[in-house]
Amino acid sequence: MDLKTKGMQVDRFVDNWPPYNQVRKDQMLRNARMFLARIAEEVLGLAKGQYDLRVNQAGPAVSGEATLHTDRLYVQISQWSVGNRTVLYRTCNGRADYTGGTNRWCRCEQLPEAIAPKCGALI
Repeated sequence: MDLKTKGMQVDRFVDNWPPYNQVRKDQMLRNARMFLARIAEEVLGLAKGQYDLRVNQAGPAVSGEATLHTDRLYVQISQWSVGNRTVLYRTCNGRADYTGGTNRWCRCEQLPEAIAPKCGALI
């Protein structure tokens, strides 16, 4: 499987997150959403309508999060105050399932490889 991760520059949307900076927060959420759309389309091979992308702006003290939700996979990116670039991912049973399987974590740049072994079951 060609994961096509070139040009996905994940570092640009999560590094140097300064708290209480709405411009940076908006940029992080916008770039996280674009990254997740590329994961859905280029890594999982899904078409629009086969997945949901959501952004939760949250309050001023937190980064908010961007979420990719397919019928079999739930992925969420947020920025922790310590600058951690980890992504939560887990299996799910439909797009109404918000608890799903066991939570798993990886770095943003590892996400395509982390979900690749499961791709056949996730689509």
